[in-house]
Amino acid sequence: MRLTQISPDQARGFYQARGFSPEAAERYARECVFMTVVRNIGERPIQHNLANWRYVSANQPPSAIRSKLAWEHLWKRQGVAESARIAFTWAQFPATQTFAPGDWNQGMTAYSVPRDVLFDLRFVWHAGGQTHSGILEQLRCADETS
Repeated sequence: MRLTQISPDQARGFYQARGFSPEAAERYARECVFMTVVRNIGERPIQHNLANWRYVSANQPPSAIRSKLAWEHLWKRQGVAESARIAFTWAQFPATQTFAPGDWNQGMTAYSVPRDVLFDLRFVWHAGGQTHSGILEQLRCADETS
């Protein structure tokens, strides 16, 4: 698993270019956004479900990643056009997926943490009937000038 920071400016530009209003794009850009890449380097299929992943920042309980469905409801309330909402959905990391050996995928994930706060990401996957987990520690959001 690999995370790459996406700056607020990159998030704004990406979504405005896909039909989001500046205000709606700003709503997403306020999140801590990463490009998330998962690759199966094992010898058997793996499955993941983002609903099982948690991020933890200092003095806060573990939080779930906001689902695509929750984002969809927010975008509808803000009047984001359907074509822009479809582009958003396709750009996000899949909520669930099975990876055959050698398979990989990427997409955006967003975390509701302040830019100056470090956080850990606990991720979970299943393989061969067993549950596995890992942690990426001391992640930092891209700042406005990154």
